[in-house]
Amino acid sequence: MTPFLQSVSHYIFHHYRDELKDLALVFPNKRARLFFNQYISKLTDKPVFAPKYYTIAEYMQQLSGATLADQLTLLFTLYEVFVSVTKSKESFDQFLFYCEMLLADFDDIDKYFADVEMIYRNLSDLKELESYYDYLDEAQIKAIEQFWKTFAESKDSEQKEGFSQLWNMLFKIYSAFKSRLREMGLSYEGMAFRDTIDLVQKNTISWKHKKVVFVGFNALNTCEVMLFKALKKAGKALFFWDYDSYYMKREMHEAAYFLKDHIRQFPAPDDFTFSTNLISKDKTIKIFDIATTTGQAKALPLVFGNLPKEWQKNQVNSAIALADEALLMPTLNALPEDIEKVNISMGYPLKETKVYGLTCLLLELHKNKRTGKNDSFYHIDVLNILNNGLFSRFEALSAEIIQKAIKYNMVYLNGDMLSETGT
Repeated sequence: MTPFLQSVSHYIFHHYRDELKDLALVFPNKRARLFFNQYISKLTDKPVFAPKYYTIAEYMQQLSGATLADQLTLLFTLYEVFVSVTKSKESFDQFLFYCEMLLADFDDIDKYFADVEMIYRNLSDLKELESYYDYLDEAQIKAIEQFWKTFAESKDSEQKEGFSQLWNMLFKIYSAFKSRLREMGLSYEGMAFRDTIDLVQKNTISWKHKKVVFVGFNALNTCEVMLFKALKKAGKALFFWDYDSYYMKREMHEAAYFLKDHIRQFPAPDDFTFSTNLISKDKTIKIFDIATTTGQAKALPLVFGNLPKEWQKNQVNSAIALADEALLMPTLNALPEDIEKVNISMGYPLKETKVYGLTCLLLELHKNKRTGKNDSFYHIDVLNILNNGLFSRFEALSAEIIQKAIKYNMVYLNGDMLSETGT
């Protein structure tokens, strides 16, 4: 069976072989473009200029001309704006509790091209919901009505008043926040989306590529739909949807909830075909009963041993899906030696790294230390640091400190003693 991305690469190469450099290929994520580029490279034995590859966020950023700010800059800028607008005396630590939530809300509001002033208005008359929220279905309107009704009847006046005051200030905070970012020449993702659609509506946008190819999308936000419509109207868009006939042929199926409408609005080229029988074919599934999560990683050699030998010829078609990202390192350590290269397409939490562990141990060391003429440190804290994976070459030193601590019955180790042992 030919993978979906490989089918798309064959189509693009066959129809635009001499114009690849003039194309922009837009994917939902970076992983897809990595494999697409590999498929394209296998179709020619001559040097060619590759298309421009973007994620949808990168493409919106490129169209808007925005420079995305990092998360820390956004957090501190929003805090400064919040204090300026509300005259609040909250510390950054107190504000951080809902700062990230506000950033996420602003991002969603912009990506869905919502009327911000309307969203943050004080709805004194619940009947206004029907006119202001006419795009919502009946269940959604009832949920909003229920919230405001419960809020109005709330007896907790202090919390109610605090929420009401913040709610009434959110539009000012949103507007001032975006103005501050523009002054700094920065943007966040949703802001870049909204700015792009503003340019589209003003007809001042510049399409830099001959064709823009959207590959493998599913659920779309409002800005993405508006962008797709604009490019389709300009005759510059190609759309390729990855789906299976199993759920597309059914009247109601969650996997096809968004796709059916998108395919109707933005159909793929008439002469494009790909395999759509992933589910209908019989599959071989083996289940291994393993008690612990770490044990699952250590059982990988057993799993690979049960696979047909042919899988080694094309390892790129095999994937390991982890239920817990903390299992990444145990999984990599458990891979058989004959697997030399792996493609990792997941993040790894900072709290699971040895550097994070060492930082926590150092903080604990200083928290428990005894200050004086010569500071002394709790022996367990010192040994934990020496036993951190980053200091594996200090095993002999750690053993020497343990021996001295036992010999002299030392609970706290002073600086002189640690200096004598070479630390």
